Amino acid sequence: MNTNSIIEINDLLEELKGYGDNYQSNIGKGERNLSPRCKEIIKTELPSKLIGFFPDDTYKIKGSIGMGRVTKTPWITIIDKNVAKSAQHGVYLVMLFSKNLRKAYFSLAQGVTDSKNDVIAAKREKLRKELNLESAILKHFNDQDIENQEYKNSAIYSNEWNCDDPDYCEKLIEELKNAYKKYVSQEVNVQNTDMDTITDITDDCQKDGFIPIQKIFFGTPGGGKSHKVKTLIEETKKANDRYFRTTFHPDTDYASFVGSYKPIMKGELICYEYVPQVFTLAYIAAWNDPDNEYFLDIEEINRGNCAQIFGDLFQLLDRNKKGYSEFPIQADSDLANYLLNAKDENGNDILSNKDGIEKKKLCLPPNLSIVATMNTSDQSLFPMDSAFKRRWDWEFVPCTFNEKDNYNITIGSKVYKWHTFLKEANARIKQATDSEDKQMGAYFVKTDMDEEKFKSKVMYYLWSEICKEEYKTQNNFFRYIDQENNEQEFTFNELYDEGSTKMLQKFMKFMNVSSDNGDNPDEEGKQEDEE
Repeated sequence: MNTNSIIEINDLLEELKGYGDNYQSNIGKGERNLSPRCKEIIKTELPSKLIGFFPDDTYKIKGSIGMGRVTKTPWITIIDKNVAKSAQHGVYLVMLFSKNLRKAYFSLAQGVTDSKNDVIAAKREKLRKELNLESAILKHFNDQDIENQEYKNSAIYSNEWNCDDPDYCEKLIEELKNAYKKYVSQEVNVQNTDMDTITDITDDCQKDGFIPIQKIFFGTPGGGKSHKVKTLIEETKKANDRYFRTTFHPDTDYASFVGSYKPIMKGELICYEYVPQVFTLAYIAAWNDPDNEYFLDIEEINRGNCAQIFGDLFQLLDRNKKGYSEFPIQADSDLANYLLNAKDENGNDILSNKDGIEKKKLCLPPNLSIVATMNTSDQSLFPMDSAFKRRWDWEFVPCTFNEKDNYNITIGSKVYKWHTFLKEANARIKQATDSEDKQMGAYFVKTDMDEEKFKSKVMYYLWSEICKEEYKTQNNFFRYIDQENNEQEFTFNELYDEGSTKMLQKFMKFMNVSSDNGDNPDEEGKQEDEE
């Protein structure tokens, strides 16, 4: 049976060579443009053949197209769950491919994430000495034709796969399997002998490669919070298919955030199926692909009832030093059943990495970051409680100015600069409210404005959020100076009366905002009075 499996593996490897050019041309661009057949071979078919050599439940096998932070080539790992959880750390068996997919190497290797080459090499030599294997096949082979030096250095024992010699390939698997069993046996004995020491070593030396971000960006409306999140994702090179975005609102609830059963039409029949929502989709994607980073972005988080939306999921937000949830929670029965049993259109498990629902419990992985934005000016119906708040990092996004975004405001024949007006308006808002919460950010507008747009977007915000409540008080800055040099208040509705253009120009003068076409406020006022 094993010989037939080797032949089937070799046939797949020969087929894979035909996709080498397609793979190389997409390195660094994510897997979206890769051939579906190439992905199927690496992620599904080869693992399904190799698992026949590792039938015990203790083994976990996974294929990846290898476009993560470290590798630039596909890999397939076989992990004994007693000594490792993922390829980020620990010792495991791995089949690595050259970046043109024409060569494959089978190795006993170690995780390299966040370890320097000298540390990797030192641990490699230490393990070779401890295992002390003698084999005609297993080599100290660190010159594989792969791009990453770390992975070359990580190989404890290795050799090149030879598709022309099935007997050799079968022997290579068996000898590496025996070497791995010897390592696991030694490691488990050490764990049983001195568990406290091993725990310390694990905490200090076997850190997971991702430090999850769990942060709320808060500030004024238009202050650039969403832009900050977008920049963060771009800087950390997250592909679009590893980014999940949602917006909270007063009607958002647990079912629309996590998932629920919904009626689905199948032909003429109405059936009920569990439909996962954004949290579950991000959760599945991150667990299925532990070597890539994923983001869940929640916009306007304080517009929803967070206690109702998250339910007991909020306990998952407590992370340990490795980035996993400190306190896994029992998944509700519908969600647990979906994660355990649901299949995709190809018949594969929706959640291929069952560590994500081990003992029917949920646990956030370290490669899933959760970020959110919050407007400080929103009069939220659902304030956040302190237990929820403390589980987040918080970052204030101040109002900053970028000259290329200094848009024009055209009122009649006069042209004003947005940033000049914004600085004056924000100073008045702070004076009127004793707070910066309702100030406007530089991104409150994103284009030039004519008079109508300026009134409907900017002036309406200033009136409805600040000046309406301050009307007939000194804090109301909806004012202008009349010909007798007296201050006159006006309301938002008056901006639509006859003569509103001149009134808006006088309002700009009152705000100490001069036009951009050379007139200072005094000269502008004189010209208008003479007219």
